Amino acid sequence: MRTSNRTSINTRINATASDAKVAFSPMVALVVALAFLIPAISFAAPSNFAQLLGLIRDSIIKPFIPVVIALGLLAFIWGVTKYMTANGDPQKRSEGTKFIIWGLVGLFVMISVWGLVAILSVTFQLDTGSLPFPTLR
Repeated sequence: MRTSNRTSINTRINATASDAKVAFSPMVALVVALAFLIPAISFAAPSNFAQLLGLIRDSIIKPFIPVVIALGLLAFIWGVTKYMTANGDPQKRSEGTKFIIWGLVGLFVMISVWGLVAILSVTFQLDTGSLPFPTLR
């Protein structure tokens, strides 16, 4: 009887530990990304708030926009592929249709936000250009 209790406790501990690894992986990725990006922003030493916003936009946000748009496009293409390969199965066609709709909605939202940010940065004169990353000479 003692060994069965130990086994169940060990199983619960191992299950909790594996769940924790999965739950913290996005947080670890965010911390690592910020660890690499914060020195680039702090060493550039913007002299005012507009330059800081321009630097954040140019060094952090702009590189991720094409990647996110590409992921939305891949979701759309995946939906079209699922829809075309459904072979008359209504459930697979429904899944493909959902991917198509959400891929298009995601692309629309991402491109709209990208345009809105561009309009706001020109309106509030935040288009200060990018500051160069520090380099060793």
